[in-house]
Amino acid sequence: MAATLEAIRGADQQLPDPTRNQLVPMIKSIAWVQGVGATDLAAANFVGELAVVYAFDFAHTVRYSRLDDLRKLGLSVDDAQPVALQNLRARIPPELATRGDGKSFLFTAGGTFEASLILIPEPWDQLERQHPGSLVCCVLARDVLLVTATGIAGGVASLCAARDRILEQMPASEIISMRLYVRTQRTWLPWAQPTS
Repeated sequence: MAATLEAIRGADQQLPDPTRNQLVPMIKSIAWVQGVGATDLAAANFVGELAVVYAFDFAHTVRYSRLDDLRKLGLSVDDAQPVALQNLRARIPPELATRGDGKSFLFTAGGTFEASLILIPEPWDQLERQHPGSLVCCVLARDVLLVTATGIAGGVASLCAARDRILEQMPASEIISMRLYVRTQRTWLPWAQPTS
C-alpha cells in the first residue's frame, strides 16, 4: 500500500492545484484507510467498516486529499463534508439509473461515484417512499452499490446472490465491503440480518 501512496504522490506533481469545486467524497473501507498508512489522509469514519475519504475529481483521475490540501482551501475534515456532497450532487445524473431483477438492483451513475451515493439522502428518501420496509444496501465497490428493501419478498436473498455473483469476478483489491447496511430514520447502520 505504501508503494501505491508514493505513486499517487508522484502523479500529484503533474496535476494543477485542486479547487473546492473538485472536492468529492469517496467511500472506502476503514481497512483501506489504515492500509494506506498516511496520517495526513483527509478521511473520516462513516458507519461500520466504511469511511469517507475526500478526493479531488480531475478530468481523468481522482486524487485523494491530504489534510494540508483541505487547509489550503480553508477547510477542515468536518467543513469538507457539505462542500464535497454539493460537488457530488453536481456530478451524478439527475435521474439515477438502476438495473436488477425486480427484487434487488444496483445504481448506475457513471462508474466512479456509485458507492458515494450512500452519503446523499435524496435518492434514499425517494426509494423509501416507493418500497415497503427498510432499505438495505451493500457498498461492494466504487462502482457497485446494491439495494433492496426488507418488505420486498426475496429482496435480501436476491441482493446477497447478486453480491456473491459479482464477487466471483471482482479482484479483491476493488472490494469495499461485503456487509449489509440498513437505513433507519435516515441513518445507515450495520445490519444484523435476521435468521428465519
